Amino acid sequence: MVNIFDTISSFSAAGSASIFNVQHDAATTRLNKQMSNDFNKRIEEEVTRINDSYSIERNSVLREGDLLKKYREELTDSLDVISNTKTRLEGVLSSLDNMIINVNKATESENDPDVNFMAHGYAAAHDSYYRRIEDLINNTRTTNLLVSDTTSVRYPLNENGVSALIYGSDIKTNYYLTDQNDETWYPEQSGQLLRVYESYPFEEGTEVASMKYDQGLQLDSYTAPDTVAFTTAANTASPQNYTATITREGIGITNAWLYGGLADSSNRERALEDINAAKEAINVELSKYDMHEATLNFYYERAKNDINGNRKERISIEAEAARAVAEKQSKMFQQFQAVQSSLAQALVVKNEYQNLIPTGNSLAQSLFNLNV
Repeated sequence: MVNIFDTISSFSAAGSASIFNVQHDAATTRLNKQMSNDFNKRIEEEVTRINDSYSIERNSVLREGDLLKKYREELTDSLDVISNTKTRLEGVLSSLDNMIINVNKATESENDPDVNFMAHGYAAAHDSYYRRIEDLINNTRTTNLLVSDTTSVRYPLNENGVSALIYGSDIKTNYYLTDQNDETWYPEQSGQLLRVYESYPFEEGTEVASMKYDQGLQLDSYTAPDTVAFTTAANTASPQNYTATITREGIGITNAWLYGGLADSSNRERALEDINAAKEAINVELSKYDMHEATLNFYYERAKNDINGNRKERISIEAEAARAVAEKQSKMFQQFQAVQSSLAQALVVKNEYQNLIPTGNSLAQSLFNLNV
């Protein structure tokens, strides 16, 4: 900021006492300070007025930016669920492929005269893949879209709250048997055993019996569509015979014992039919989630572009407001400099006239001060 008294002192190259007296005059100093304060106050008022004039537009853009960021976050969450679901489905598909390889190896082994065919190892491998599939389907860190066709995940279509739902599917590996006594036989994969209940659904801890798959549980026959005859304690002195109906849930595969332990070609053929049917179901699910992922990625990219556009618009508004402030400050400063210059010139003229009056003429000096 220009100080008029610095300007005045510059005129006093010869050290004129009257000019310096003006600079140090208390009243003039107060005047300069008052002018500076008034100028700063006016600047602040103008800056506030200009910023306020942009506030509606600025706030609107900021609100839109907040909505867009929330929109993108919701899309990110939905995409995470879809991506997680796809990864698990791909894991299920891989395990089903391994099941098929395992069944085919069992067939090759049985047909190879140089190999001592041992079905038990192939049955154990089948059940290992089965448990892996069950784990992939049932356990997840996100919303589980693989255990029920009523489970869903919501995703936004825009930043204004319009949304859509993606529904899951029931592709569990559950099955149970209902025998001639209306008792229910339910598999527990972690313990590799069947638990027997008097009814289904059942309450945990209410089983009336249980038995291991590999301890005398034997499939005797299978009749389409899903009736089986089987024996428990087959290798003991008191075997028990049962006839039961299989009820399947989800993708419809079962443990190896219901495929005769993969010990003969007809049961292995049934296993391959069930596994291939399950693969078709999983591929359908994968195609569905590929489509959902593509849709969500489209909305995500659009949201990202909208956020970038909003940021540029916000920067443009702030830049325009800053230019308006700068232009106003420059104009007001020029006006203030003009006033300061005029006042400085007036004070110089006053002192020049004052120097023309004789030093001892008090009356003339008083009249001069009064008029000037």
